[in-house]
Amino acid sequence: MVTLVIFMYAIWSTVFCVGKLTLEYCPPRFLTGARMVLAGLLILGFFALFKPSSFKKLHRIHFFPILLLAFLSVYLTNVLEFWGLKYLSATKTCFIYSLSPFFAALLSYLHFDEKMNGRKWLGLCIGFLGFIPVLWTSTG
Repeated sequence: MVTLVIFMYAIWSTVFCVGKLTLEYCPPRFLTGARMVLAGLLILGFFALFKPSSFKKLHRIHFFPILLLAFLSVYLTNVLEFWGLKYLSATKTCFIYSLSPFFAALLSYLHFDEKMNGRKWLGLCIGFLGFIPVLWTSTG
């Protein structure tokens, strides 16, 4: 099980290296759009082949929230990720992108009044402190 997690993170981190190389040939908006169209076609094809009944559950009122969610949480975050990748190293971009669960937990505490015990605070502090040396170094 642990090896699968390590393998998943190894594959995930290569996206940043490949993205850095790809940015030499196209702008961030086009790169993100091409990735999202390809992924959308793959997902659509999967559901069309294996779960065709799931299309019957969609109504017209569902399309605007789905499009809004797709734009804000997928397209915009990836465009900003690749825009940052244009100016930063792949390592720093990957680490900054990996901070999102820490910020999600912190904002959940601030905005949604989530209860935080001592272990959660300790984990957040250790996580943030672990990122500081990587962000301060200027090597690529």
